[in-house]
Amino acid sequence: SSGINAEWPLRPGKEPGTETCTALNLNDMIHLCIVSFSGVLAVTISWIVTNKFGRLPVLRGGTLTLFLFTFGMFFCVSRGFATFINVMIRCSQIMANMALWMYLPELLPTVVRATGVGFVNSMGKLGGLVGSCAVYLLAYSSPRVLIVLFLGANLLSLIATLFLKVESRDLLLKDDLAEESE
Repeated sequence: SSGINAEWPLRPGKEPGTETCTALNLNDMIHLCIVSFSGVLAVTISWIVTNKFGRLPVLRGGTLTLFLFTFGMFFCVSRGFATFINVMIRCSQIMANMALWMYLPELLPTVVRATGVGFVNSMGKLGGLVGSCAVYLLAYSSPRVLIVLFLGANLLSLIATLFLKVESRDLLLKDDLAEESE
């Protein structure tokens, strides 16, 4: 075993780089359902926690747990523990994204709010395109490098959240750019 969690969806081959993709079986479908439906719970918890404690703690906490649980992808573990790791990664992503999408519009003045959110959304789509290409190019040749890239993106996101200083939960929304400069 190479030490990497290549159990799903890639099946390890006899030679490095010869992993093959196989059809999903019943266990794979159960795994997918558990991971997918955990998102419903994550959205509910995230909404409650962001309204109680604020956007920044949830954003930072979600990003930190995402970074930490990504390390679990480097090890061969049991199917049950792999499902747990995937659930935690999915829930962390949802919590961080939900907190970010609450946080961002609350910081921007009304006159540029739609433009600012649109710009961030466009950059996210660009990142999604680059990420999809990276997955396509690296998934079968070097899954370990793909996980390192994912871990690096998580680390960069975690560092970026540390630069955010304003809690927006109870912040009065600004109506124009003149209020922003005051």
